[in-house]
Amino acid sequence: MAAGAHVFDVVVEGADAAAFVAAIECARIGLRVAVIPGSPPEPFVPQSFSNHGGIIAGLCDEFSVPYSVHEVSVQELVIAGVPANPFSTAVRATLGWRGAWRIYADRLLPLLAIGNEEHFRRVVTKRLGGRAVTKLVAPWIKAQLGITDLNVAMVEIAPGLSQAMSRVGSLTAGVLELVADDPGWAQTISISGGTEVLLEALRERMDYFAVQAPSQKAAAKITSTFTIDSAHASPEAPTWERAIVRARELAAAARATVLSDPEKPPVGPIDLAR
Repeated sequence: MAAGAHVFDVVVEGADAAAFVAAIECARIGLRVAVIPGSPPEPFVPQSFSNHGGIIAGLCDEFSVPYSVHEVSVQELVIAGVPANPFSTAVRATLGWRGAWRIYADRLLPLLAIGNEEHFRRVVTKRLGGRAVTKLVAPWIKAQLGITDLNVAMVEIAPGLSQAMSRVGSLTAGVLELVADDPGWAQTISISGGTEVLLEALRERMDYFAVQAPSQKAAAKITSTFTIDSAHASPEAPTWERAIVRARELAAAARATVLSDPEKPPVGPIDLAR
């Protein structure tokens, strides 16, 4: 290996969209960037996304990836596994009428201090019951987000839901409140050709900006000014929406760190005069 070939401005650990976005954000200004496998080596790849905040749609637009937006009926709307309609077809098919009435009881229960609770499993169990968590919420979370452990903060799975619940007094009505705040919650994004098309577009952009992907053996010799672990982009619940936003924040921190010392210029071909 040539002298200095293992020296980078930024090293990004990961193999998901968040890692690729962070690498591109650093490499596009001329920093020398490497991407090495993180943990898990093969992250969960969802095939559809909520359109809340326009995060995934914005990413597709940025990288010229075609997608479609689908409206979801409020009667069948589900956010983080929580139904907006306690008597929806899916709820009745999964839990029966008795289970549907138990979920409806969420509208009648006093909120007490639950509106300040940030633990997802505890909130859902208190409001909807353990059976709904096991048979309705957990399977939805696993299928849509690849998450099997519900012991996470609510904000990681459904940002704003805790506050919405506090305003309207129940969890299921909180789902409707979220949609009132951001109609994107009631829309799904499907990427034409599947999510892999977006990942490939990100890989192509990394190639364009000369992001390196060293072998495992070579990665052991790498040194860098800044390291980004894409797992830290969403430490508890790796939803793409949360992880991508954080990846951009971590990339901004990396750029600021690398450019902060005029006595130690970047190793990449950055033009500081621009």
